[in-house]
Amino acid sequence: MANKQETTYWREQTNLIEQQFNEKNRQFFDDFRSYLLLSSLFYDEHKVTEQVYAIAMDLLEAQTHGEEAQHYFGNDPKGVADELLANTPKSNLKERLKLAYLAVGISWGIKFIADFTNQGPLVLNLLDYLLTGLVTVLAVIGIFAIISKTIYQKKGTSKVIRFGSLWLVVSGWIGLSLLINLLTPNWWLLTIAFPFDVVLVGSLLVAAIVFVVSRKEKAFYPIVFLLGVFVLLGCLQKAMAFYHIGDPSWMTGGLLTLLVVGFLIFLWWTRRVMKKQ
Repeated sequence: MANKQETTYWREQTNLIEQQFNEKNRQFFDDFRSYLLLSSLFYDEHKVTEQVYAIAMDLLEAQTHGEEAQHYFGNDPKGVADELLANTPKSNLKERLKLAYLAVGISWGIKFIADFTNQGPLVLNLLDYLLTGLVTVLAVIGIFAIISKTIYQKKGTSKVIRFGSLWLVVSGWIGLSLLINLLTPNWWLLTIAFPFDVVLVGSLLVAAIVFVVSRKEKAFYPIVFLLGVFVLLGCLQKAMAFYHIGDPSWMTGGLLTLLVVGFLIFLWWTRRVMKKQ
C-alpha cells in the first residue's frame, strides 16, 4: 500500500512539474515519459514512476539555467530510456498479471452483459470466454508494443504507422472475438435459469459498485452506471419475456429509449469526470 501511495504521489508531482516546462521541453518530456511507461510493461511501476519524477526534476532545473531538454539529455532520448529500463528491476508476477486481469475482466464483462441481455436463460460458453480472454491479452500486448515503438519515429511517419498498426490489431481482435463467438463448440456450457441469472448479475453489479465507491475510483463511476443500465435492460427484457408482459413493439421501443438516455448520461458524466482529472 505504501508503494502504491508513493507511486501516486510521484505521478501527481510529475504532472505539476510538467506544467512548468516550456513548450519544447514539455513535448520532449511527454514523448520520453510515454515511451518509458509504455515500454515498462514488465518492470516495477513504482521504480519507473520514481525515475520519471527524478528526470522531470532534472529537466526543470536545467530549464532554469537556460538549457533545452534535447541538449541536456542528448540526441538519443530513446537510448536513455532503454538504459534506464535495463537498470530497473522487473515487476513480480502479481504486478505483471494486473493489466491482464483488467483487460480480460473488461472483455469478459462486456461479453457477460451481452449474454445476459439475450432472451431466455443465461447461457455461458466457458471455452468461448477462455479463448476471448487469451485473444484480449495478446491484443493489449500488441497495442502497448506498437505505441512504444512508434513514439520516436519521424512524426509524420509514426502517426501513419501507428494508426495503421493499431487499426490492424484492433480489427484483428474484434474479428477473432466474433469468430470465436460464432465457431466455438458448445462443449463447456453453464446455464443459469431465470430468476437466478438476475440475482447473480444483480449481485455482481452491487459488488462492483461497492468496490468502485469504496476505493473512490471516480473515473469508473460512469462505466458502472452504464453497466447498471445494461443490467436493468436485461432484467426488464427477461422479466417481460418470462411473464409474457407487454406488446413486443412497445417493449422494444421502450428498451431502446432507455438505452439511448442511459448512454447520453454516460457520455455527459464521462466528460465531467475527465475535466476534473
